[in-house]
Amino acid sequence: LDAAAATKTTNAAVDAGIRDLMMIHDSFGCHAAYASKLARILREQYLEVFSKDLLADLRQEITGYLAPGTELPELPDKGQLKPEDLLLSTYFFA
Repeated sequence: LDAAAATKTTNAAVDAGIRDLMMIHDSFGCHAAYASKLARILREQYLEVFSKDLLADLRQEITGYLAPGTELPELPDKGQLKPEDLLLSTYFFA
């Protein structure tokens, strides 16, 4: 998921005119003039990726391919993370 969010961030940054990016694992850098724009893009793209219940979607999708009588385990309980809080986080990326 981090790789997907990083890819979406890169694409959105380029679309927003940020063409010079430096990335190491999950750290991003750009020219200081674009820092606030990149900070907003990062939050928006990570929110988009992590707001979806991808595990539930996967479970639903593969259910149709299971052999008769095969049962999947229940999904784990969700934690307390509220992805929309990313938009308010001062230190999401520094």
